[in-house]
Amino acid sequence: MGCSTNQKAPSVEPFPVFETDSMLVDYLSRPNYTASIHHIDSLLVLDLFEGHQLAVLYYEKGRYLNNLDKHVEALGSLNHALVQFEEEGNQLFTAKTNELLADAHSFLGKEELAYEYIQKALKQYEAMGKKRNQASAYNSLSHVQFLRGDLSGAAGLVKEAMKIQNALKDSFGLASAYNNLGFIYEKMADPQQAIFYYQMAVNIKRELSPFSSIALINLAAVYNDIGFKSEANSLLLEALAGEKNNNNLTAQREIYDALLRIAIGQEDTENSFLYIHKKDSVSTIQGIIENEEKLSLVEKQYDLAVRDKELEQVVKINNKNKIIFVVSFAMFFLGGLLLFFKNRNKELILTQDKLRLEQKVLRSQMNPHFIFNALSAIQNSLMNNDPIQSASYLARFAKLIRQNFDFINRKTITLSEELDALINYMDTQKMRFHDKFEYVINLADDIDEEEVTIPPLLIQPFVENAIEHGFKNKRDKGLISITISTKKDFICYEIKDNGSGYSTRKKDNKIHSTDIFKERIRLFGEKGNSTFEISPSDEGTTIKFCLKS
Repeated sequence: MGCSTNQKAPSVEPFPVFETDSMLVDYLSRPNYTASIHHIDSLLVLDLFEGHQLAVLYYEKGRYLNNLDKHVEALGSLNHALVQFEEEGNQLFTAKTNELLADAHSFLGKEELAYEYIQKALKQYEAMGKKRNQASAYNSLSHVQFLRGDLSGAAGLVKEAMKIQNALKDSFGLASAYNNLGFIYEKMADPQQAIFYYQMAVNIKRELSPFSSIALINLAAVYNDIGFKSEANSLLLEALAGEKNNNNLTAQREIYDALLRIAIGQEDTENSFLYIHKKDSVSTIQGIIENEEKLSLVEKQYDLAVRDKELEQVVKINNKNKIIFVVSFAMFFLGGLLLFFKNRNKELILTQDKLRLEQKVLRSQMNPHFIFNALSAIQNSLMNNDPIQSASYLARFAKLIRQNFDFINRKTITLSEELDALINYMDTQKMRFHDKFEYVINLADDIDEEEVTIPPLLIQPFVENAIEHGFKNKRDKGLISITISTKKDFICYEIKDNGSGYSTRKKDNKIHSTDIFKERIRLFGEKGNSTFEISPSDEGTTIKFCLKS
């Protein structure tokens, strides 16, 4: 956002966000950008839109990508939209697209291209008499001049924008202009002028809604640079309170980092440790949220892949049907075509079965119930003010998330990786259930766990079944015993628990670990189904199977 804490940034540092009323709303709704892009992509796949409607979809996608700092991807969508808007003679959308293209090129370091695009947009706005858009274009042009090193020219352009904003009584635009002027004078090494304009921006922002912390953070950075640590600290705490109300984790992390720098500079050990802990907690929670978004994205990608294959198959069938109609008199050839279609459908069904099974496996490993309970446990430990336990739990849970995503696209993993993920999962569950159970893993000496490979996360569903259901009503301590041994050309696995019998666990209509296991083994061509057996008893459940070594 163009602000610093303890040191001056070089003159090529990106300009702060231009907070026009529309972009300010975008800034506060940043967590929704990814979901919006996914929604637009799902509409584009349907191929139902054309002309102006299609161009608007690409325009909005480019705008969202720009705000996510994905400027290269944004250029592709925006150029697609620009061609259509120019063809239909839509001056307003052409100008808006040129302005977004200028912003993308400027952040990619292509100032000359950015200058050309923003000049086009400015002329188009002037021709249409769009005053508010002219002010926005002046701000963008100021950004380009700033990147070129012309700080005086950049300040003059911001002041041109302010003339229009004053006439329009545009409080949001004025606040952004004051903030931008403060930033320019800060880079001119004129802290007094920088403080004056930042303070003007802050005064307006305090009277407006929604809240934005950019000017507060920038003002705090200048105060910190000139040695007014207390004033800087107060401004940052005010900014933090506002961003907590906005639930903006990215801004909170940046503010905690600035507070930490001040605390370290003042040798304030207590607050230094506090801000480190707060910053790490925010970063971890933000990482968990991002991983949940990735999980959702993986599932959507699988759905899109299945849909694409189904649409592709429909097209193929239609094309073949035309051929069949033309040569229907040739019964022998027709029979050959029917046989081809039958085999092709079997292949497609097998492919779709694999995709659906991978979705089921992913959901069974990282189901929302487990994630919710784990996050609740993390929240409780944080509220209990136990940083050591919180840090340990967060580290294990974050590692577990990473391992699951790492295994998604792999057909096989080493036995060492499988056991590492399994141990991490059981340790996480132990912390969650307050050591309600223990586990032991016995690995035969003649097995090289780095050489043996198996389908990923093959053992974990049976362990989860024991923890979530077998130990559910158990009063004494649970025990899970995992034994891995060799038998001729096979590696044999035994998972044993002392929970309730297996038959008492399977009372709902959900997909169960045994069904998923058998289907995975079948689809991957393993021979483990013939050796698979479950032995329930009053003392617990034993599951055995062998795989080719």
